[in-house]
Amino acid sequence: VATGLLLIGIYFIGYERPWWNPPSPSIGATIKTSAKFLALSFGPAAAGSWWLSAPGVAGVLLLSAIMLVAKVLRTDGSERYRALGLFLFLSSMALLALGVGWGRAGMGPRMPIRYVMLAVPALCAVYFVLDLYGPLPLRNTMLINLLVVMCILMPLNIQGGFYLRDWYREGMAAFERDLNAKIPRSVLAERHHAVLLHWDQDGLASRMQMLHQAGIGIFREMQEDSE
Repeated sequence: VATGLLLIGIYFIGYERPWWNPPSPSIGATIKTSAKFLALSFGPAAAGSWWLSAPGVAGVLLLSAIMLVAKVLRTDGSERYRALGLFLFLSSMALLALGVGWGRAGMGPRMPIRYVMLAVPALCAVYFVLDLYGPLPLRNTMLINLLVVMCILMPLNIQGGFYLRDWYREGMAAFERDLNAKIPRSVLAERHHAVLLHWDQDGLASRMQMLHQAGIGIFREMQEDSE
């Protein structure tokens, strides 16, 4: 824990805010973006209907936190530490959601699908909390409902995964074709920054130049801009 806190402090030495990431416009925007992040606990299918999914995730997280606090206060020994560990994990997920919301609130309404990987551990923790400490009727009802929802969303989530795969595959294939066709570096960056580095076209061009100068992979034969 001490090492982790030390590394956090070291990270901010000489920190400069990225110019391409605008600050959050308001607390409301931060909360809204955090809700969109939590909604992704149900997978890519929840991105379009986050206003339905987010209250459900927030509700089960709050319910789980209350169960854990009650367990910590009522028990001793190893079980108390296990409940405390789960509570700290849920707390960290809540802080992560707020951090993502604060960091991305100024970048527009879209939440990238890749954030599913960061959001889904929240529901995994909820499952363990309900299974370990939930009252029997509530536990069965909540776990069955969670199973049903995830099964219903599975085809849509699989479809979303295939869509993202095809988007990346087609984008990278087009980039490689242009690269092999000796398209100049600045034109490559202009055409393909939406896939490779959508927020910084100039930065993409600069980094491709570094790869070319270092002779890395297919960038070794990249066509530089004519002077």
